Amino acid sequence: MDTFKRLFSYSKNLRLKLLWSLLGAFFNAFGHVLIFYYAFNIIFDLKDLILSQGATELNLFNNSMFPWWKFYLIFVIAILTGIGNAIEHYLGHDVAFQVLADFRILVYEKIRDLGPASLDGHDKASLLKLMSQDIDHIEVFYAHTIVPIGRVITFAISILIMYWQLDWVLAIFITIFSLMYLFIFPRFKKAKLEESTIASSNAKNKLNSTLIEYAKGKDTIIQLGKVDASLTNLEKIQTEVEISTADKANAQKTSVDLSTNYIYFTFILFSIIFFWRLGFANNLAYLFIFPFCFEPYKSLSNLPMTLSTGIDAAKRLFAFVDQEVLIEKGTIDGKGSLDKIEINNLEFTYPSRSKKVLHDFNLFMNSSDRIGIYGASGIGKSTLAKILMKWYPYENGSIKFNDIELNDLKLTCIRDNINYMPQKADFFSATLRENILLEKEDISDNYIWQILDKLDLSNRVSRLPKGLDTIMVPDNMPFSAGEKQRLDLARVLIHPADLLILDEPLSNLDAVNENIILDYIAKEYEGMVIIISHRKEAFSICNSIYKLENGSLITARG
Repeated sequence: MDTFKRLFSYSKNLRLKLLWSLLGAFFNAFGHVLIFYYAFNIIFDLKDLILSQGATELNLFNNSMFPWWKFYLIFVIAILTGIGNAIEHYLGHDVAFQVLADFRILVYEKIRDLGPASLDGHDKASLLKLMSQDIDHIEVFYAHTIVPIGRVITFAISILIMYWQLDWVLAIFITIFSLMYLFIFPRFKKAKLEESTIASSNAKNKLNSTLIEYAKGKDTIIQLGKVDASLTNLEKIQTEVEISTADKANAQKTSVDLSTNYIYFTFILFSIIFFWRLGFANNLAYLFIFPFCFEPYKSLSNLPMTLSTGIDAAKRLFAFVDQEVLIEKGTIDGKGSLDKIEINNLEFTYPSRSKKVLHDFNLFMNSSDRIGIYGASGIGKSTLAKILMKWYPYENGSIKFNDIELNDLKLTCIRDNINYMPQKADFFSATLRENILLEKEDISDNYIWQILDKLDLSNRVSRLPKGLDTIMVPDNMPFSAGEKQRLDLARVLIHPADLLILDEPLSNLDAVNENIILDYIAKEYEGMVIIISHRKEAFSICNSIYKLENGSLITARG
């Protein structure tokens, strides 16, 4: 129930749209019944005219006895039904899409707040499923639950009133069997569908996880000669997906057959009671519209299964967004330039490990310092950068920016003061300009070209099909490793900060690109620089060099 309340609360600003959608849904549902009711009335009126006047003598256009007004009424009802249908679907899905967009923003913001400290233990496939499939499943609640339930309630009351005017026994019969169709039949349907749906979902999740795992380790698979074995395993899992999907489809077909047979059976019973109560000549239109009175309930016959899936997805979503953020957000803006960093007795252990990575770690930097840190692979050189950027919380010790404790500073302040260049630059499916600016819109193209020229990239970029407007494809970038690193440096220069952290910046570069990047940083970059590398050539511009050993820094040159 708490999940229902929470889901409904997210639509509080859109409830007027939901109300209009409900009105449209009612006109759509009840309008269809009225159309068939008056259509059958016209047929029976025509039959009576033929019997009384004869088929050869009958002239409908000049016959005052023929109820033309019913034709006009059907036309008006059909228009209102169409309008109701359009309103129902447009506004219902509009509400759903707006709320789902809010949910996606909520998830992205939570991912940013949690950071690697909380996300390291998450299964990547589950997280991708949360952002795509789970949020899509929540649409069931907004587009296929709230309005359809309201439609069924108003429709059931209207049908009850309509038949009550004819005969109270018939009214109670259709109400009871409609409720049975709505509440009892879906239980049998759910029992048949649930097992096959779960099996299908599990098989698809297994396929997604395996694909992600293989994509991530494709180089290792090729090196170990395991390509054929991996493909065989994928084919096996794909077969499981196809079998489980077929089983689900068969279960759905069986449920449709049960639904049809139920309506046939109740129609026979209703016919018997109808003729018993009213005879064979009166109000037959009420009899023939009976099967059409079940149409609105059909949309809810899938509800127990689909709603269960949607609610489970919502529970996973809320469990994710309710996670405690390990990183302290801080309250201090820390305005002004970063002139000093002081680290004393720092200790750190990754959340998923027990061994300390940093122990008795000490460092002091002034605004003009450029330091290098090296050490054995995997010893924790990059950990310092992650802590300084508040990706991970530190346990003991102190980190101060301008004498303010790092935990007390807002994340926005940290991000404004630090530029980070990883070993491999990330690019996105957007224009090259957008990849360089990263949403900073107050930069002119002229300034971008100046930066690119200083990094010896202007000629290369000008040869692209559309220059700065060329769309980048992350997996097929038209640049070498060195050019991508220089483009990443262009980002740094366009977004100036007081601290630049280069994490293994030269590991994939040739001597030419290495010199371009280091020379430019030495001449143009103002502020503190931390270079993390296993190559001592990267420290040519540093005034202090440290070795990381046993979690502590040892001065190698200073």
